[in-house]
Amino acid sequence: MIHTAANFHPNAAYELPVTSWMLMGVNTNSDGMYSTKDIEKAITLKDKQAVEQYDIQTIQTRVKKLGVFGLMKLWLVKIGILLNVRSIQDWYNGGFQSAPTWYDQHSQFLRAVTAVSYQVVTIVLWLTLIIRLLAWRPDLRDETALIGLLAIVNALGYLAFHTLLWETEERYGQAIVPLVLFALGALPNTARKRVVIPKRTRNRLAVGFALAAILGLSSFSGLLAKDYPNTIVVAAQRSQLSTQYHAKPQLIAPNTVMSEEISLNGASNYLSVQIHQAAGMKVTLTSLSTGKVYKLKPAAAVYKLETNIAAGHYRITAKNTSGIGQQVDVVNTQRYQLAEYPLVVNGVKNATASFVYTSLYQPT
Repeated sequence: MIHTAANFHPNAAYELPVTSWMLMGVNTNSDGMYSTKDIEKAITLKDKQAVEQYDIQTIQTRVKKLGVFGLMKLWLVKIGILLNVRSIQDWYNGGFQSAPTWYDQHSQFLRAVTAVSYQVVTIVLWLTLIIRLLAWRPDLRDETALIGLLAIVNALGYLAFHTLLWETEERYGQAIVPLVLFALGALPNTARKRVVIPKRTRNRLAVGFALAAILGLSSFSGLLAKDYPNTIVVAAQRSQLSTQYHAKPQLIAPNTVMSEEISLNGASNYLSVQIHQAAGMKVTLTSLSTGKVYKLKPAAAVYKLETNIAAGHYRITAKNTSGIGQQVDVVNTQRYQLAEYPLVVNGVKNATASFVYTSLYQPT
């Protein structure tokens, strides 16, 4: 239905062979995770068959170089990545268009609470499953036991697939959480003795444990947030095509002026705008309340500003001051507004177009 509504048609020109994902799975530089360099190499080759041949040769070279112990080390790293959930808040999340003020003020604590609580729950979930499995003696005549066994085999097979063959990401491991919960429901609780506790006592114990858990989690998260602060996305528009889809920058004609407003509800000390060519582009950030102008400097594929920026309303302006076209990353959708404010090109507003920009607060 979604494909029909969007008039989607598969395009083989953008397809990569399965070997490309296997190649990334043996890339030690990326720990077996998605490798932009591998994809950039793939899209320079003439066709899918050429990519596949290159992948097979490179996989063989990498495996030989790793050797048995190198492969085992990489597999351990990959399975650790699969079971790591600390960065759950960043999965498929480029940040707020403009983070609310209350979030900016408490973001370090909120991120720490989320990361710690989710990691603890994941560890408890796996430990509970392991303990039950150690004592489990499945009766294959029992349908419930067969269902539990099937869930476990599927979960282990999924882990083995991403560990031994495919590329891996932290978020991929979450696909087996339903299987783990299903297996826990099917496996018997092997506790031999059950202590009978009065209902009133049980309720008091439950409340006590809950309060202790909340206080412990809050205290630990507060210390973690204070001692190990994270980089916070204050405002951003980072939606764009992946490298494998041959994302192309927009060629901006000479003397073209592009601008886009952004709201910073909290302090920032970093801003970047994706503009590929350094020569002939003038990029600035202007405070709409004070008129203060900051000049962004070229750095690789972005123009960036690294200085303290107060909360407020600003305008990003990019002008092509050269006599030739310049490459700027512009994302344009049909009907969806990605950014808070429209992109303005030579005075013409386009609500569904935007720069690719990121404003961060980086703790020092």
